[in-house]
Amino acid sequence: MLALLAAGVLVSTGQRMVSAVTQYRDSGDAQTLAAADKTIFEAIRAIRSQRGDATTALIAEDNPTPKLEALQRMANAQYEATIAAIATIDVPDRDALSAAITREWNTATSRYPLLLDEAKRPRQERDLKRTMAWQDARGVFEQLNNASSAVSNRARMNHPLVGEMVQVRRFAWQARDRYGLQCSLLRGNVNTGQAMSEGQKVSHGQFRAIVARRAGLARENKAARGGAGGRHAA
Repeated sequence: MLALLAAGVLVSTGQRMVSAVTQYRDSGDAQTLAAADKTIFEAIRAIRSQRGDATTALIAEDNPTPKLEALQRMANAQYEATIAAIATIDVPDRDALSAAITREWNTATSRYPLLLDEAKRPRQERDLKRTMAWQDARGVFEQLNNASSAVSNRARMNHPLVGEMVQVRRFAWQARDRYGLQCSLLRGNVNTGQAMSEGQKVSHGQFRAIVARRAGLARENKAARGGAGGRHAA
């Protein structure tokens, strides 16, 4: 009898140890995913902010070159941190995601001298239209968002609560980003005093529609959770 009891205790203890090890491994995986997503988000935010800060410097500063160079160093550091963070996670097509980010980053970087060339002109003679090739090199944001989606999807499959928190952050940033695109779209018009073209009006409407759609999805998700909670309680 004592041997049977001892065996039962041993089996129970072993099961708890296995469960504890599994939970520890899962928590480490969740932490790695959350840290990677944070790094990607910081890169998106920093590189996105660089667009506005750089063009503002060209408009407002007599000697914007030091500011432009500092902004590029900061953005490059965020890019390198993102590539390093992606290397630490296990998501589908990880290497392809990194390669796509690198490709688009190199494209944008190759066009950054347009801003430095414009900075050499007297402030009154600068024209942001000559820097639009750099502004239009937005593929890096698409690829960073793809990487963030991959991390978010993995987190939601393995750790639903962490995944939901990541998703809230992504929706919030997408709304912020689309409002920022409206600023970038119209900044040149403000600088030159020109009215919006028909193409700009269409783009402006599209950006606003995306923000409205995201807000609608957030309300629908909130309502769905509330309804599910009410049914569960009943």
